[in-house]
Amino acid sequence: MPEENNLELNKQSIETELKGYKKEPLKSIWEYIWNSFDAWAKKVDILYDVPTQALKSINSIIIKDDGCGRDFSSTETKYFLSSSKLSDKDENDKTLPHGKLGRWRYSFIRFANSIEVLSWNKKMILKKDTAINVSDTTTSVSWTEVKLENIDLIMSSALWEDLYKYLSLEFWWFLKWDQSLSICVNGVPIDISKIIKDEINFTNKDFSSELQKQLDTNTLDVSIIVRLEKPKEFSRFFVYKDRASSELFTKTTWFNKNRDNFRHSVYIYSSIFEAGDENSLEENKEWLPLHLNAKNKIKKKIIDEIKVKLSGIRRPILKTNSESIIKDLHTEKSIPNLSDYDIYDTEGYDSLLQEVYIIAPGLFVWASETDRKFVCTIFAALLSSQDGNLIKKILEQVFWLEQEDKDTLEALLERTNLTNIVRTTAEVQKRLDVISDLEALLYEYEKETLEVKHLQSVLNNNPWIFWEGFRLFVNTEWQLKKTLYKYATDVLGIDDPEITSTSKKELDLFLVKTSSESETVRRNIVVEIKRPKITLWKTEYDQIEKYADDILKESICNDENTYREFYLIWNDYDSHISEKIDSMKPHWEKNKWLAMNTLDWRKKIYVRKWSEIIWVEHKFKLKYLQEKLWLNPKEQGSSPDQVVHME
Repeated sequence: MPEENNLELNKQSIETELKGYKKEPLKSIWEYIWNSFDAWAKKVDILYDVPTQALKSINSIIIKDDGCGRDFSSTETKYFLSSSKLSDKDENDKTLPHGKLGRWRYSFIRFANSIEVLSWNKKMILKKDTAINVSDTTTSVSWTEVKLENIDLIMSSALWEDLYKYLSLEFWWFLKWDQSLSICVNGVPIDISKIIKDEINFTNKDFSSELQKQLDTNTLDVSIIVRLEKPKEFSRFFVYKDRASSELFTKTTWFNKNRDNFRHSVYIYSSIFEAGDENSLEENKEWLPLHLNAKNKIKKKIIDEIKVKLSGIRRPILKTNSESIIKDLHTEKSIPNLSDYDIYDTEGYDSLLQEVYIIAPGLFVWASETDRKFVCTIFAALLSSQDGNLIKKILEQVFWLEQEDKDTLEALLERTNLTNIVRTTAEVQKRLDVISDLEALLYEYEKETLEVKHLQSVLNNNPWIFWEGFRLFVNTEWQLKKTLYKYATDVLGIDDPEITSTSKKELDLFLVKTSSESETVRRNIVVEIKRPKITLWKTEYDQIEKYADDILKESICNDENTYREFYLIWNDYDSHISEKIDSMKPHWEKNKWLAMNTLDWRKKIYVRKWSEIIWVEHKFKLKYLQEKLWLNPKEQGSSPDQVVHME
């Protein structure tokens, strides 16, 4: 006697779960085809009688496959899973298994009363009320067959004939992935060539020379498929070791929710990828440069360059689409009266809107007429103020932002403004450039670099090199006496001060700062530098000490609220200087490189190497920000004069 029992799932829960099939019941056929491929089928046949009348139901639909079948005696029967050979692992990063929940196998309930499944010489009947009937077949069955019976839905003959097209759009990318697979509708194989608009192939030689060098012996073969019509599946990457290997993983591309009709699939074949590399296709924190090893950086480079190639393929498609968009905007009178904005170049304005559409098609596609008018008016105003190019660049950057980054930007703009963000990033870039300039002058062009002409031209505008918050007061053009006189008048507010010093020595740099904790506390830094190829000797140290003594003799410049520091900066120094520094090491916890100090700590002399200032103090810190911001390094000049922009 046949054995009959009930599923744990009930009819109400299944109908709730499958409510998406109510409007498009034929989609349920897809589930049974995916069920076949999950069971490792190579060939799937869909058989039905095409209605001869305009409106008529059909008796049944049969889906046959040559897969591994199903074991109805398994405990998995109650969930009606695809195959007893499927892994228990839920592999969301792979194409198969496509279906993982048995309830989807009940999608027939939207237009049939039951299904009959034949497999492994067994027959199973599933009914709408979730009852199962399992029995032996009277004849041997070497295939798997799903028969949808007692169909109670009346469909038009045209809609049934469209089933071929529907299945083509759903499965074309999967059939392209493995061309040994096939789907036939009433004996007619699905022809995926009718879906493909273009196929562009790339190999190692089509990528940058830098990437080719990094790949070394690793292969790289990429196929980008552009589709004619939009399928139900998102545009995706499919990654393999090579064309003969099984799929390693799959991920959606970056162009799925842009309303731009850029329908594509990307097939990557490379020996550098491995299973578990799916994060290499994502722009998340784990894949920022500081977290990448050498091999992973190459993978990230591959994806970045494919992204550029996709953008290049996408652009002409959107440019063609934009022509009809512009015509529609003129027809619906969304374009404002351009003369009101002093715009008389209509073609230039249309070109701007085309560029905006290419960058952010969502501003026009599916937008209301009111919204489109608003967008057109905004860009007319921007074009009249000459800000069109800037806005295009900003839109392009926003387009590439991940949703997490968009949320972060929105949160930032609630706490600060875009001006501050731009200025801070510009300051980081400027400091990176300054460090790059100093490195070139001090090490690459050491013999040609001059103290005043080159080094000081960089330092004069960048006192932060020595300490944050200081400003340049005077540089090498000022003698000591003249400097002290200016300090007394400009900083201390003394009219016609009397300066006793007769020194005509010129100070390299004199920096001043008024402490934020009190306007009466003043800090000064005197910096003495020499050409990089010179070694610091006792003579140079005595010189800076003489400067300190001369300044401290001027009583009007040395009240109890003034603190002075003197810096000697070279590439190297002799044993005399080393001994002075060693004698101060007990104080190094807060005063590294200290060579001398007074008891009240209001006068200190420091001896520092350029390497300590550039690399220890700045470069390593700025390097972190550079990589976080993905700032490109500066292209350096070929001589000291070019470095400081004197040529």
